[in-house]
Amino acid sequence: MFLCAEEKIAEVALKGVENMLLVGQADGEFRGDQRNQYANIVEQCGGVKALQSLRLHEHTHVADKARSMLCTYFVPAAQEHAMSDD
Repeated sequence: MFLCAEEKIAEVALKGVENMLLVGQADGEFRGDQRNQYANIVEQCGGVKALQSLRLHEHTHVADKARSMLCTYFVPAAQEHAMSDD
């Protein structure tokens, strides 16, 4: 779904995954351990690789959203700068 060339489909898929990650973040905070178990599931399913591929999407807002999600949910702060240099 992520890697679909159709812009609108990519946008809707990103929004759906982002909503799941937001719930996972809130759940981790509620449990007091700060771990986002939904982010772990997305990573196990190859979602991080798909997001990394979308950083090169022809539509900049899709690429920007993928980059933002990677930085927010998957990349430690020290690595954010290195990712933006790709």
